Amino acid sequence: MSKPASKRIDSIQAIRFLAALFVSLFHFGYISPIITGNTIFDVKFFVNLFFCISGFFVMMSTEKIEKRKLFLTRRFIRLMPLYWALTFVTFFGAHILPELLGYVPDPEQLLKSLFCIPFSRGALKAESTIRPIVGLGHTLQMEVAFSIVFAIAMRISHKYRAVIAASFAIVFAILGRLIDFENVFLRFYLYVNWSSWLFFVVGIICFYIVKELSKKEFSDIFFAIWSVSTVIILGVPQFLWNTIKIYDLSQYVQILMCLFFVIEVILIDRKGFRTPKLITKLGDASFSYYLIHYYIVSVAERFLKINSFSPRNIILTVVVIIISWIVAYVSWYIIENKFAGWLTKKVNKIAKA
Repeated sequence: MSKPASKRIDSIQAIRFLAALFVSLFHFGYISPIITGNTIFDVKFFVNLFFCISGFFVMMSTEKIEKRKLFLTRRFIRLMPLYWALTFVTFFGAHILPELLGYVPDPEQLLKSLFCIPFSRGALKAESTIRPIVGLGHTLQMEVAFSIVFAIAMRISHKYRAVIAASFAIVFAILGRLIDFENVFLRFYLYVNWSSWLFFVVGIICFYIVKELSKKEFSDIFFAIWSVSTVIILGVPQFLWNTIKIYDLSQYVQILMCLFFVIEVILIDRKGFRTPKLITKLGDASFSYYLIHYYIVSVAERFLKINSFSPRNIILTVVVIIISWIVAYVSWYIIENKFAGWLTKKVNKIAKA
């Protein structure tokens, strides 16, 4: 079993694919009410999987100290171009069709959205919400926040970057859990998203567990025990769902579920099981899919009246999902792959000059 930084982990792309796919299912109006509140596998679980994976890959990609210099630049090149493009498109689209967002954003809100500064705004399904102009961009804002915290941690000590970043994240989570902040900035990054910080920490822990396992070949018995444990940890909470809801324990239970699930998937990869290339490619495009699919789903629901369970609507849902992945893959290839790759090379060249 090789070290986690030694090669691409294709199985992680399968997690990204599944997480993005299930998040998109929650955005179909006739599916969401059936799932939400009835299972621990809610939309938060799949969003938190993204945060967990981010924590893992941030650790893996910065093992070499020289990666510290351009860390934030590379992260912003990875995250921001598509988000900025969609922000401008949505901003001007909302001025042409106000019903697109449920409100008309002003220039100040445009700037805040571009620079990940939270603000309260109107929405189609709520009177007020703390979201950027691109609604799903709220998760990207947390990615940016964690990246900044991690960059600060590396600045303090590359060797102890994990401990420092995790300490910051845990403090933020505790503050957010204990204090209902009124300030919009603090309310968003601490109170509303307190648990998100913990899932970044889970990703960091996953990295160290996998790295430790990489030092020697793990046995089939260990793999079998971990696999059985993962199945149990993923399955049992559903049978205890009512108790978990009563005591508001879902976020804590999901932490354990994410930890075992992510490591299990990586162990499967290290055991030689290969992820299908199609799933890997779709996983590559998962970020684009996550940001783009809601627009396609919203248009489809409005004009095709996908509002109830029926053979027709199930077929249309599948078609909408397929179209969303096609658009997302084109977006990934042009923006995340070609443009971001070109920009990264330019930045690297300037840094070496």
